[in-house]
Amino acid sequence: MSQPVLEQLFAVIDKKQIGLIDYESFLEVLSKGRFETSKIRDNFDWENSMIRKIKDWIQTKGLTVEEAFKCFDMNFDGYVTKDDLNKSL
Repeated sequence: MSQPVLEQLFAVIDKKQIGLIDYESFLEVLSKGRFETSKIRDNFDWENSMIRKIKDWIQTKGLTVEEAFKCFDMNFDGYVTKDDLNKSL
């Protein structure tokens, strides 16, 4: 995944804009069918596609959202960093 794509996807999931994705934000993004934000000018097609792929992967593996979050949280500190997301994807 290219760095600009990773940065944009991370920004969409980082709901609290703290530079980290916590479980609450991860759950919120995955629980919505589609998402939009007024802060970023984009049609969100590719972002929604990536979220859909993550959701499909979770379902295929039979994971709970909490288990999936732990898969993305590479150092188990309770947050998904940009590096964690990049390695996971």
